[in-house]
Amino acid sequence: MRRNLIIFTGLGTPDYGHFLDTYLVIKEEALKRGYQNVQIADWPGHGSHPSEEMLSLTTAVSAAEGYLHEFEACQTPYDLIGTSFGSQVALRVLGNFFPGSLPCLGSITLWGLYPYWRTYQNFRINLENTMNYILETKQTRLHPDYFLHQVPSELLLMNYAHEKPLMMINGELDRHCTPSFHAYLKALFYNPNISFKIVKGAPHMVRNYDRDYLDALFSNTPSQQLTT
Repeated sequence: MRRNLIIFTGLGTPDYGHFLDTYLVIKEEALKRGYQNVQIADWPGHGSHPSEEMLSLTTAVSAAEGYLHEFEACQTPYDLIGTSFGSQVALRVLGNFFPGSLPCLGSITLWGLYPYWRTYQNFRINLENTMNYILETKQTRLHPDYFLHQVPSELLLMNYAHEKPLMMINGELDRHCTPSFHAYLKALFYNPNISFKIVKGAPHMVRNYDRDYLDALFSNTPSQQLTT
């Protein structure tokens, strides 16, 4: 059966520098596993996005709604992978849809979801420095009120009401989303549709081919059945 894949990207402009490497690795693996179409999302504020808007959770979620409506209109099954900030976007936008209102969506896999305290540290206390750093290193224009648009990751996950299988994954060496944060989320509540996985030796951004990382990233998707 034909399947499509949508990748909700992080803060970095997806066609810039090592961010491009990260998403090309995922895209190439997805095509090997039988996906026919792989869409790499581009948020307002990214250097590659035509809009003059700046990036915030609100502007990204609005764009994400457009992607989901477009994929649903195709009436072709699709899966969703979110990375870093894109994981937060995924949880937030899914909260805007009633359970059962996304019939074509199969599975959701989220990599490297940020803890709220880290967001506070970077985007509330050190906002000006962070904005300049992200513009320089990620080619992304952050909204000055970026932090005010944030929602704690714990709350977003606790409010997940869809019956689609959702897998939370992060790397053992991720300095931002540590294994201890995953353990905290896992202990905070129970949802039979949510699972957790740690990839040994993986950092926050995986730029090169890594079999353990890719197997984990696609272990929640029906494409596993197409792997040769």
